Amino acid sequence: MLGAGASTLAQDTVKVAPGSAIIDGSFIEPYTNKWEVYVQTPDGQENHIRYWTDYVQIIDQDGTPLMHRVQDIYGSDRSLQSTWINVVEHKSLIPKRFTVQGPTGAIVFIDFNKERVISGSNQNEAGTFSSDTLAAGQLYYDWNLYGMLLVGLPFDEGTTYELPYWSTQNNASTSVFATIGKQEETETLSGEKISTNPVSTSDGFTFYLSKKAPYVIKLVWDLPNGNKMIWRKI
Repeated sequence: MLGAGASTLAQDTVKVAPGSAIIDGSFIEPYTNKWEVYVQTPDGQENHIRYWTDYVQIIDQDGTPLMHRVQDIYGSDRSLQSTWINVVEHKSLIPKRFTVQGPTGAIVFIDFNKERVISGSNQNEAGTFSSDTLAAGQLYYDWNLYGMLLVGLPFDEGTTYELPYWSTQNNASTSVFATIGKQEETETLSGEKISTNPVSTSDGFTFYLSKKAPYVIKLVWDLPNGNKMIWRKI
């Protein structure tokens, strides 16, 4: 999991505990965004595989501002494949719940709090919900928030941040390391040029992020087989 980012774990690495003032999402405004997603082979050929939409609204729950993010993933034929829903505290980006909904009614969710993490789904033969409760002992980030978690970091070029998160794949805690790159212009599919900071992570993602909406302009994921998945803002 530590990959390329592990070599930066030295005096230049800043650990970001959930609730720390280092990460701040309070500037994030409601937005809508959409990308086209491609697979690029090592020789540069690209195959369009998905459309991906994204929107955020800020809601209030018992006096606490929450960021509610919804991502819809469509196939190249524009058929809905799944919907991702993140609910996190607006300022701290500490997660409350992550849900994945399938087009046929399948649901997987994970609830977060300091004492425990609860995960569950209805993906069994009966279609009924089953869940697991695991001791957490501390707060964790939800890496499924991806670029909208990293956009809350200070864009201090050359700094590497360590963020503890709860892995929904392994139902265990781990960390991701994110390194802030030098500001550059990133061009969208419509030809707009936006000032971004590339933020590379220890698991092969590079996010091209802006502190202005819609925040995530481009994403490149280096796959183990040598291919890349590339999200380009439309």
